[in-house]
This record gives sequence, C-alpha cells and structure tokens, in this order.
Amino acid sequence: MRICSRKNCNQLATYKVSKTSFYCPKHHRFLKMRSEATQATKLVPTWDECEILLFVWCRTFCCSVCDVKVEWHSHTNGLKNIVSLQHNDDGTMSFICLGCNAAHGPSKLGDDYLKIPIDKKYCYKCNRILYGENFHKDATNRDGLDSKCKKCKSSYDKKRHRGILGE
Repeated sequence: MRICSRKNCNQLATYKVSKTSFYCPKHHRFLKMRSEATQATKLVPTWDECEILLFVWCRTFCCSVCDVKVEWHSHTNGLKNIVSLQHNDDGTMSFICLGCNAAHGPSKLGDDYLKIPIDKKYCYKCNRILYGENFHKDATNRDGLDSKCKKCKSSYDKKRHRGILGE
C-alpha cells in the first residue's frame, strides 16, 4: 500500500502517475484538471489554489449549477458526475460537474449559461432559453430533454428527410 505523493496528504494512493508518483483520487483529479487547463490555454491553478477552492466548495460536494452529487472519479455514474474546474468569465474559478462544464462551453452564453433557471433549457441551435415544455423528451440526456427545441428539431428532421441537411 502506498500513500499519496502530495505533501501533507496521507490518503491511500490508488493512481500511479509515474515510477515514483502515486496519488489519491482527489490529487489525481487535481492533476488532470490542471493538465486540461494547460491544454486549453486557460489559467492553471496551483495545487494550493485547488485546495482552497475545495475548502470553500466541499461543504456540499454537489454541482453548484445542477445540484448533482459529484465524485473525484466515477466508475458507476458516468463521466458527467466528475468534479470539473470551471473558469468563470470574471476570472474566478470554481468546481462544478463535468456535465455542466461541457454544456457551458458551446452555449454562446458564457457564464449566463450557468444561471439558467431549473425549469428552462438552452437550445444550442437557435440560441434561445425556453421552458422545458418546448423540448421533446430524451431519456439519454441527464435532464430528460432533447438538446434542440421542438421547432429546431422539426426543421432539422424536415431537412434530413429531404436530404438537404446543412449541419
């Protein structure tokens, strides 16, 4: 049994990063989030900044956007429930679930995407925020609704049927 290689951490290490580095799930996720921020040319938080963000956020251990319980690594609930580093438009950072972070990027709304009321949804096709009743049901999505509103879905289906799909 090995102990996490991060200073002042005495958790059991479950991830081998190199011949001499072993990390607990939390520090392994910090390492991945820092690496992803580097690849996306975003501000890379220090290890200590990650710990401070965690201290502020860990009271709930839920996504601040959708309130889903999140984990460091998920082998049972899928990737959407993993902790993710959110770079906010105002220069601050926070932890949210990977599902909300992934949907936030292509939305064209910036941080306003994260403020959409629970009874509404963003249609990425027409760039509008609509009530949930304007979307078809889709059990494969976490919220149970299609990603396109009914109007955009109908237009898409008509174009697809005629063979003139422009997507």
